[in-house]
Amino acid sequence: MTTLAVLVVVLCLYMVRRLWTSSLNLSQSMLELGASEAQALHLAFHNVLTFCRTARWWKSVSIRRWRSASSTRSASLLALFGDEV
Repeated sequence: MTTLAVLVVVLCLYMVRRLWTSSLNLSQSMLELGASEAQALHLAFHNVLTFCRTARWWKSVSIRRWRSASSTRSASLLALFGDEV
C-alpha cells in the first residue's frame, strides 16, 4: 500500500512540474507575441506616416510643377498673342 501511495505522490509531483513548465512556456510565448504585435503596430504606424509624408511631398512637387508650367504657358501665350490673352 505504501508503494502505491509513493507512486501516486511521485506522479502528482511530475504532473505539477509539467504544469509549471507549460505555464512558464505559455507566459514566455505570450510575451513574445505581445512584443511581436507591438513591433508590427509600430512598423505599420511608421509606414502610414511615410506614405503621408511621401504623398504630401508629391503633392507639393506636382503643385510646384503645375505652377511653373502654367507660368511658362502664360509667358509663352503672352509672347505669342501679346495683350490679347
